[in-house]
Amino acid sequence: KKIIFGKLDEIQQSVKRMEDGQAGPDYRDRMRELRSEAERLRAELLRDLEQLETHLMSNEIQLQLALDEAITDFDIQMGDTTKFMLEGADQFFRHLEMLEKNFSAAVAEGAQSEMEQFGASGSAVDLTDFDAKKAAFLSNREEMMTAIQNFFEAHTNLITSKDDSMQAEVKQWKNTFFNDHRERQYKRNRERIHEIKELVEEARTEIKESKVGFTGDSDDEEGNGD
Repeated sequence: KKIIFGKLDEIQQSVKRMEDGQAGPDYRDRMRELRSEAERLRAELLRDLEQLETHLMSNEIQLQLALDEAITDFDIQMGDTTKFMLEGADQFFRHLEMLEKNFSAAVAEGAQSEMEQFGASGSAVDLTDFDAKKAAFLSNREEMMTAIQNFFEAHTNLITSKDDSMQAEVKQWKNTFFNDHRERQYKRNRERIHEIKELVEEARTEIKESKVGFTGDSDDEEGNGD
């Protein structure tokens, strides 16, 4: 582009010298040659500009495809990693549920033993030897077993809730992370394409406006319909 614009400047200087009377008697023929050369150079610049635009667009498309492929590959890798993490978390929570089940069974068994002992000796033992609240609970088997069952269910629901929450947060993080990356790359791609089109259009306008002044040749221009 610099070389061709340099040639256009040289043509412009030649025209100026001719208009200043520094050229020979073949003024009109030389002006036609200069006009033809200038048009040829402009056409060459426009062709090069079209090729440059095609090349830049092709590179941008290839870059976007490569980025999409890289993001997808990383997404798959992270999918395997998060799957492994969630499987480990699932094993942890299942083990925790088993511990809770054993703990609740032990509590129920201990309470059952206490209530049987209290029921067998309650009439023969002075109740003042027992804590008042303990005596109230041990004397009501149904209420005691209901309280133990509610205690067990509350713990089980808490464990299940934590498990579901962790599963959801990991999946949401992964989806958000890669969706944000894809959105940023899409915006970058759109901005880059817009930038290329703007630069090419500015260069095209500059080339078309690089007219060489051919004053003094109006008769020839009218004859050619320019």
